[in-house]
Amino acid sequence: MGWTNEQQAAISTRDRTLLVSAAAGSGKTATLTERIIQSILDDKNPADIGRMLIATYTNAAVDELRDRIGKAIKKASAEHPENHRLEEQLLKLKDAKILTITSFCNGILRASAESVGLAPNYRIAEPPEAKILASSVLDGLINAAYEGEIPEVASPEEFISLADSLSNIKYSEGLAETIAYIFEKLTYTETGIDTLLPFVNEYDPKNFTSVDDTRYGKYIMDLTREMLSEYREAFVKIIRLASTERIDERNLPKAESEIAFIESCERAKSYEELRLALSLYSAPKFNRTGKEEPTDFYVSVGTMHKYFNADIKKF
Repeated sequence: MGWTNEQQAAISTRDRTLLVSAAAGSGKTATLTERIIQSILDDKNPADIGRMLIATYTNAAVDELRDRIGKAIKKASAEHPENHRLEEQLLKLKDAKILTITSFCNGILRASAESVGLAPNYRIAEPPEAKILASSVLDGLINAAYEGEIPEVASPEEFISLADSLSNIKYSEGLAETIAYIFEKLTYTETGIDTLLPFVNEYDPKNFTSVDDTRYGKYIMDLTREMLSEYREAFVKIIRLASTERIDERNLPKAESEIAFIESCERAKSYEELRLALSLYSAPKFNRTGKEEPTDFYVSVGTMHKYFNADIKKF
């Protein structure tokens, strides 16, 4: 295959540490595989597959890497039968350390299980088992917090306040689900629980001035204005159809009233003004004349109005 300049650099550069950063589907695995193959087949300074550690994310990627490397070595060996080193590399490939990151870490842990206080015959829990275990531990922690048994975490009053802000405290199952959800999301961040610390001051009632000044107030305002702008443009285009079709004369003013409503919302300068403007929406009912086949105008305005009405209720 043809390689980009950046991919070719990643394949051929030697004697230094490399970091290849690229989007999903951009050919990172293919580039890595080619780098490994060319390193093994290098005439001047060949690499030994038995001394490589090749770690990836999925078992499918492991199988793909092993298969591609094997085919490349076989092809080179067939072209150069006098090169016995290639036959040796092919034999070593079966036991080469091409594995997932999970398997690599598990191997290290199992080899040093005794020194870290684990039984050497431990096993990795299946996802359903891990979920049940985590749920059991979380339920125990929630009950302990309610009973004041972990004051270093929170007093009963503090925990009740937290629970009340996260869910209905009458239903501890909902609270556990919320905490588990937050925990799962935080595991994907570099800073973990510290990710939440910048929000502490933002959510302190003493620092609150108005919804407009919060990051989520601004986000909702921007999102709502973007939605309104898109619907306004859509209704303007639909009204243009009225000049080319015979429509029920009662429908045109109704479509125009949707635009007028949108413009009144767009004039709102604060979160409260926008919230009030949206709450005044009254959905018009579009008429259809007799049993005639619906025109493009009627179909378009009806469909757009349906989505607009649903979005206004949501916002």
